[in-house]
Amino acid sequence: MEREAVRIKVPFDALDFGAASEFLRWVLARVHTEAPPELDVVLDLEDVEFVMAAGVQALLDLEGVLGERGQSLRVVGSAPIVARVLDICGVAARWTVP
Repeated sequence: MEREAVRIKVPFDALDFGAASEFLRWVLARVHTEAPPELDVVLDLEDVEFVMAAGVQALLDLEGVLGERGQSLRVVGSAPIVARVLDICGVAARWTVP
């Protein structure tokens, strides 16, 4: 059975080298205030148009923090190019919700 989750809409248009650390700080603040440990986290990437390796690393770092809290990460709303990058990096299958 799937646990309940809190949905967090990501307001960044790109998760690249320049934005990755700011994104991680932003999303961790949201997690700590909006996602108690009994809820998983769903990131809505609808507004994200571009992801680079630094963005994927930030998502992996987020997944690590969530794992320590007993939570999981799921991703929705990915643009085709974002979904492709996540797939190439080998994380799409475990994060992406159709």
